[in-house]
Amino acid sequence: MTPLILHTTQTVTLTNQVRTSTSLTQTVHLISTVPCHIQVAKEPTPTKQDFYIPANTPTLITPPDGQKIGAILHLQQSTPGVLYITGISK
Repeated sequence: MTPLILHTTQTVTLTNQVRTSTSLTQTVHLISTVPCHIQVAKEPTPTKQDFYIPANTPTLITPPDGQKIGAILHLQQSTPGVLYITGISK
């Protein structure tokens, strides 16, 4: 099994307002301290109907080069949190 190489971690503060990462160029590992919704796009505008990530649940995605991750708190969540976005490669 080839080990994964961890790269820089970005943090996105999660509130009821949309927050975005910088442009991404590789597979990323996501983990959030609170439930949230994300959208991957050049200019993401996630809503509470977009992809749901439960708190403390690792998620891997490979966004197209140059896309960003936008995030917003889950509907029933009022306490702010943090979404950690760590680049990974083999």
